[in-house]
Amino acid sequence: MRLPDLARLLRAWQAHRRIAILALALVTLAAAFGAIRVRAEIDMAALLHGNSPNYMAWSEVERRFAPFSRDEVYVVAADKGTLAEGDRLAALEDLLIELNLSPGVAATLSIFSMPDAADPGRAWLKSATARGLDVAARLATLRAENPTAAEMISVDLAATLVLVMPAPGYSNAEVAAAIAPMVALPPQGLTLRPAGLGEMQRTIAFGLIRDQIWLTPASVTICLLITFWLFGSWRAAVICGLPPLVGLSWFFGWIGWAGIAMDQFMAVVPTVLIVLSFSDCIHLYHASVAAETGRDDAEAVVQAQAQTLPAAFMTSLTTAVAFLSLLMVQAPALSNLSMAGAVGMALTFVAVALAFPLLFTALGTRHGELRRTLPRFALALGAAKAAAGHPRRVVLATLVLAAALLAMESRITTSFSLTEYLPRKTDVGLTLDDLGRLGLASDSLQVIIDDTDGVAGISAADKALLATVAAELYGPGAGNADALAAWAESGAGTPLLRRFVAEDRLSYALPLAMAVESDGGAQLKATHARLSARFAELGLADKVAVRGFSLVMIEELPGLIGKLRLGFYLSILAITGLIWLLLGSARLALVSVLPNVIPILCVDAWLYLSGQQVSLTSAIATTVAFGIAVDNSIHLLNRFRLAPPGPLAARVTLALAHAAPPIITTTVLLLGGFSVVLLSSMPSVATFGILVGLALVLAMVSSVFLLPGLVRWSLK
Repeated sequence: MRLPDLARLLRAWQAHRRIAILALALVTLAAAFGAIRVRAEIDMAALLHGNSPNYMAWSEVERRFAPFSRDEVYVVAADKGTLAEGDRLAALEDLLIELNLSPGVAATLSIFSMPDAADPGRAWLKSATARGLDVAARLATLRAENPTAAEMISVDLAATLVLVMPAPGYSNAEVAAAIAPMVALPPQGLTLRPAGLGEMQRTIAFGLIRDQIWLTPASVTICLLITFWLFGSWRAAVICGLPPLVGLSWFFGWIGWAGIAMDQFMAVVPTVLIVLSFSDCIHLYHASVAAETGRDDAEAVVQAQAQTLPAAFMTSLTTAVAFLSLLMVQAPALSNLSMAGAVGMALTFVAVALAFPLLFTALGTRHGELRRTLPRFALALGAAKAAAGHPRRVVLATLVLAAALLAMESRITTSFSLTEYLPRKTDVGLTLDDLGRLGLASDSLQVIIDDTDGVAGISAADKALLATVAAELYGPGAGNADALAAWAESGAGTPLLRRFVAEDRLSYALPLAMAVESDGGAQLKATHARLSARFAELGLADKVAVRGFSLVMIEELPGLIGKLRLGFYLSILAITGLIWLLLGSARLALVSVLPNVIPILCVDAWLYLSGQQVSLTSAIATTVAFGIAVDNSIHLLNRFRLAPPGPLAARVTLALAHAAPPIITTTVLLLGGFSVVLLSSMPSVATFGILVGLALVLAMVSSVFLLPGLVRWSLK
């Protein structure tokens, strides 16, 4: 849209300000009612939906055997001493009976579910052999002789795991709610604590809602305080603060009315929207105040806003493009983030474009406010102008820096952990730590064994195969063929163990307990590699396969991050094209890319030098950060485009004088707004804030000190 047309629209909008204010108020009120409907929902499996071989194989296991990933895991522990003391084992049995009778519970898997090899229809703890032993010896013997029980009861006999299987038609949340009274008031002498993936996801959802309740208002408050400090005016704070709040309310109203649930990835979107819309308002405020000369102020302000809004539109568009690039991953969770971020950017820009002119006209400002802010940046402006005077040195420094950063970026590796999304110091987090100390685990792999003869039922060859695999999984003493056969046969007919026998009784699943890891799945990958190599060595590669939810997450992660990186590169191309359209110059568009990529490469280099890996969170952060980082270049190049004809050096200097103060100002504001996420209880949100904040500082330095010199060099 041409500037005269945009100025005409702004004048018409302000000429009907009463109707405009009423329309904005009604839309905002409708959004507020929609925001009440916002809910949180966490589903880690939403990262995996697709048609990859790993995902399809895992899905097939859950279809043929049981939905293992839906299991609710609980830890029952003695409040003092061990489970063998006093009447605690009897209390545990009573608790299990109560759990089995709870609404929505299909069955429980516990040490009382372990069958007697001599009588598979009876639990070993109820056998004559067990009754002949004291309680401590009974538990120790069960743990020593039954590989599954060894994974479910700690060495010191102080705690045991209980797996609760939800019945069809019941959600995990309903099952957990039914068990909650027992968690609050367990039998005397025992504690009952949830520890599985379901509880982790509910804890993340709770932490997400809690963060939104206080982080978003805190971010708004900090942005308002910084605005007041920068301009020394409450009017400036109101003029720059209300449009972002309107836009944010529209965003929450949209996801509420659309029925889109907030998830662990969308947690960062509100903060991004707040700080970026504040940034747009500050650029508009700078331009509007600078245009006031005492003569025909109203028209001058309209012209200034008409000149600045296209750049604000482009900055919103580039960030929206960065969010949309996440669609490359083709995972539902990141698709939700992508659409939420893109639509949120559109809504907040519209709110700023419509509300800011009305507020500025209504409240006005005092003359000279902008002039009081300029001396604060005199040193930075002088250094930037000096750097721009040596374009060849700037180009050389930029190329050398980019080459070094690319070398480090190419060597960085990836990692993933479910615990990076788990709020700090939560009950389930402490329980997971206790499980590690006790040698228990709330995660597992399933080792799938295919029948040797293709006939339902266990043949002699099947017994031998089961014994061989069990010995590899649990140790040499676990490969008793007859006992395993009895276990597998009992599993085919009982609700407790049938989950380990396929529907067609042609395959079996041996469970292997694993810890929920925070080290990128190193132990999980090592275990998988070791078992796969061993089964291949035994000639069983076509008969035995290792599966598991966490395993498929680890296996799919490199592909997910690879797609994110591809989306990042495509967003660079798309944003370069958009800058080309804004400036009408392919040369300037290409020159502007490198200073915007360097901050992202610096972030990856920092991860590499500090010994960290690229996680899903950091890959998302760098992609979004690029869309934000390019904002500075757009505003500076927009000012260069608007500079009157004249010598190139003079035009670059004038662009710096106009654009550098708001660039530095908005960077301070962005850092302040993002700083609140460092206090988030969710490590992933804090990591996002650190990486984006680092990228923003580097983007400011790159845009102010590198881009002007590159522009002068490219247009010689």
